[in-house]
Amino acid sequence: MASIGILDFGFGGALRLENALTATGAEVTRLERGLTAHAYDALVFTGYGKFGEAMRALETAGMFSALWNFYEEIRKPILGISLGMHMLASGSEESPGQPGLNILPGTARSLPSRLTTPYTGWHRVQFDPDDPLFEGIDPLVEWHFTQDYMIMPSDKHRNIVGEYTLGGLPSIAAMRRAAVWGVQFDPVRSGEQGQLFLQNFVELVDSLVHPIEASN
Repeated sequence: MASIGILDFGFGGALRLENALTATGAEVTRLERGLTAHAYDALVFTGYGKFGEAMRALETAGMFSALWNFYEEIRKPILGISLGMHMLASGSEESPGQPGLNILPGTARSLPSRLTTPYTGWHRVQFDPDDPLFEGIDPLVEWHFTQDYMIMPSDKHRNIVGEYTLGGLPSIAAMRRAAVWGVQFDPVRSGEQGQLFLQNFVELVDSLVHPIEASN
């Protein structure tokens, strides 16, 4: 079964994510430093808090370079959840001058002024049916969102694999670039369908690691 490294850089959610991924049958390890990240089949990270502080914590823990190595050199899967999705993007209005990983083409922008922040709510998401992470997902289910900012993509015709309506505006729920996914919703707090989403991710990783076994 796939081995998953969870980047635990001090911004919450890592323990719950570890429990949910372990329930899929994956071998899961929480990593507080990025030195051994290359040894895992995939990296996952989540969090809640300020973008600039999170990026600096990621760099201090040696995880910034580990993620870039995963994307550029090793080309193994990465999944960023909530704040993790924003960190995969180019940057955030919350922390001008602080660059993100710049893997997903977009920037985190403030929510519409009519919404109270931090915003928490449940929304249906229109997913790309051809994306393997959303295979078997019920299109009528609602997903749990907690956020202060929203991703605005630099190219609205590319990389978007999930959309929802927030404050009356079409908003990005999920993006993908190669084997890197970012999702605004929290699958751990989204019930059975969220667990299925994580199961799909683990099975995708496993199929990449053991392609012959997965095809039998």
